[in-house]
Amino acid sequence: MKTTYKILFSIRILHDYYTQAGSFNDIEIIPTIKTKTVLKGCRILHRSSDNIFTAMIEVDGSKPYIKIDSDTKLRFIIKLKNPSFGNISGVKLFGLKNSIYYFSNRSDNEIDNVLYLSKKIPVHDPAGDYEVGSLIQTGSDIYEAISDNTALPPPGSGWRKLSQNRFPVYDQANHPEVYKGNIVFDPSGIKNYEALKFIRSGQSVPFNDTDYWKEVTGLQYLTSDDLIGRKFISVGKYDITDHKEIFPGDVLFNESDSKLYEALKYIEKGNQVHVSNNNYWQESPVTKFIVSEDKINSGENLFGIVDLHFDVSVPVNYRMLDGTGNVSETEYVIRFKNRISTWKYVSQKNTVTSLTDPAGVFNFINTGNEYSSDSPVPLLSKPIQKFRFEADTGSQIITVENIKCASADIKPVEATKSFISEIYLNY
Repeated sequence: MKTTYKILFSIRILHDYYTQAGSFNDIEIIPTIKTKTVLKGCRILHRSSDNIFTAMIEVDGSKPYIKIDSDTKLRFIIKLKNPSFGNISGVKLFGLKNSIYYFSNRSDNEIDNVLYLSKKIPVHDPAGDYEVGSLIQTGSDIYEAISDNTALPPPGSGWRKLSQNRFPVYDQANHPEVYKGNIVFDPSGIKNYEALKFIRSGQSVPFNDTDYWKEVTGLQYLTSDDLIGRKFISVGKYDITDHKEIFPGDVLFNESDSKLYEALKYIEKGNQVHVSNNNYWQESPVTKFIVSEDKINSGENLFGIVDLHFDVSVPVNYRMLDGTGNVSETEYVIRFKNRISTWKYVSQKNTVTSLTDPAGVFNFINTGNEYSSDSPVPLLSKPIQKFRFEADTGSQIITVENIKCASADIKPVEATKSFISEIYLNY
């Protein structure tokens, strides 16, 4: 008998730091213990390859061989394999307060036919806690914070639109290799385009070639709205008459008043202690939590959680099974923005007389023997910024082009919630 499998779902991870989309393998997606049991029971195989996690299910025709109940939930933990991930990624660093990222197929955040598991980018909040690189949305436009002057909405000086300052300018006749998933900027039309196929260096492919390019009308990245406290990712329901052992610090959801309560003392299995007993319980003011019996050790080195549901709360396009129960082969996406930082070139011999960007995108301000970009510059694994400088050696004036770019090493500046990349020049 021939066994047939179809892709139940896949999770594609994209990251703007990497100029080769397939080279990104900094993240590991792992099913929880309970989910492993569900996967085995439903005859679902899974594997990871570079930046894609894929789950394949045994099917009879186009329907799962084993019926999946609508209350089934799959939970995966996200771990980081690259210790420099926080440096190169546009993720929040200041004031995390023991939080992790939470993704779900209930997000209802479809843009350009891409099903993002992150929440929609929020609108501007005058009292918002924005660090450099934070995102807000105004209409269909996305802005990122480039300074700590973020109380006023765009086009205030503290913000810039995601455009040529974030993505490489695409020169149709002269460009480096472009990989599937890369986004570039077309200065002639002031638009962003995502590559659908690999384009070799120098291969001339116009943007109206829809086999190779797709216009990106909306950009989507995870934001602080995707963060959730570690201790609130495994909140179980409290059944006063039938419960397991409860330890100090456990947080449970009380259905009768829809509130969270944290245990102050140990409560034996089945011991009926009402949540109103303030010797044993204290109410938690937290409103952002996930009710789940799939326990996660909050002390683990986790970056995030992914929950995939099969019930009717899932938007139609996000469902893994269609209305007739057939496998939809759904692809989900999580996209990371690369970190932006102020690039500071240091002339060690104090001979540099000017430092410029021939593309005219970034400007550098001279202070003593230092040249700092007047706005943050995105970090890339294969830099495309071709900055140059002139130096007076005393005997001659020399020009050096394509000087070295910033690495993944950054210096966080807590006072301004910004980041600095220092590059030392041997001139």
